[in-house]
Amino acid sequence: MTTVKVHHTSKRYEGKPWVYWWDLSSKDVERVSNGENIVFGMKDSDEVFALPADILRAYLTKEVVTSRGKGEPHWGIKQYPEDAGMVRLETPNLPADDWNRIEKLPVT
Repeated sequence: MTTVKVHHTSKRYEGKPWVYWWDLSSKDVERVSNGENIVFGMKDSDEVFALPADILRAYLTKEVVTSRGKGEPHWGIKQYPEDAGMVRLETPNLPADDWNRIEKLPVT
């Protein structure tokens, strides 16, 4: 059995419009710059998925940094219940329906 390195995990959120939420940091910018896909997991299930480095590289810019970073830039990725096979890339000053969506890739 192959062990997969999960970079980020999320709990399941109740009472929110999204069901999962991951926060990316500048360390992730380094990973995608080196061509590494980022692997995400869900704490309440065994589901893991990857997001491709080439797409994330284009997203992880200073223009879409979220306000959560405490001295360091952060970017948000959210899973909405209506987007089962995709996640949304948080974009400041845009409604969530207008955020870019990325298809989740299987991890084997």
